[in-house]
Amino acid sequence: MSDPTRAAFGMHREPFGKDVAPDNLWLDKGRQDGLGTILDVVTGRKNLLITGEVGVGKTSVLRLLKSGLSPVHFRVIYLSHVTLGPRDFYRQLAMALGVEAKATAPALFAAIQREVHQLHREQRAHPVLVLDSCGAPANVEFRS
Repeated sequence: MSDPTRAAFGMHREPFGKDVAPDNLWLDKGRQDGLGTILDVVTGRKNLLITGEVGVGKTSVLRLLKSGLSPVHFRVIYLSHVTLGPRDFYRQLAMALGVEAKATAPALFAAIQREVHQLHREQRAHPVLVLDSCGAPANVEFRS
């Protein structure tokens, strides 16, 4: 959106940018319920798949999730473009965890496992891995 257009409507920033603070995001009843489901799944240390068409609010709900989880007890790791091959995916995950990249996929996977176990054992933090695959269109679903 251009500066003159924003000025014409009295806007001081992009109205739909990703820099909107989580507290200022609007959620309808469906997304509020979805966020509750996600929180229940994450705190129960289960797996969850969220699908939906572009623009339905998946990222907004996940941003609220991250802001609502204790950074002491949870470590949210967000990865996009996860349609990579296994080695590149492991490399991306390792970078997000601060793990040194290894030469082979099995060595990299082992290093990631050690880091996750150490994170849980030493810091008592539960990793929450969010994979954004920019996926195929579908209805929004919250499945655990």
